[in-house]
Amino acid sequence: MPVGLQFKAAIAFYPPCALAADQLIIPTIVLIGELDDWTPINDCQRWLDRRGGRGATVKLIVNRGAYHAFDNPDAGDGVRQFGHWLKYNPAAAERSTSEMHDFLAEELAN
Repeated sequence: MPVGLQFKAAIAFYPPCALAADQLIIPTIVLIGELDDWTPINDCQRWLDRRGGRGATVKLIVNRGAYHAFDNPDAGDGVRQFGHWLKYNPAAAERSTSEMHDFLAEELAN
């Protein structure tokens, strides 16, 4: 990264929240599938509870009925990979893209 530039926001699609840092220094949006068995929503909820509102804000978007890789058309109607179920969900992908754009517009306007 060029000298003097800094990140203003972060976007995380189905991140491993169990491994996430408790302290964040930039606002973050987390987009995850309700049925994700690879990076489960429960890990993200525990992470948010553990953070206790400290640090930068985190916006958690849970896509109901969606699995891991919900935004990847290559996952198609579902495929098992490394023991986990991946499935494309066009509605979740569209919603996540819209949420991501809104989040970035708000954060980058500041």
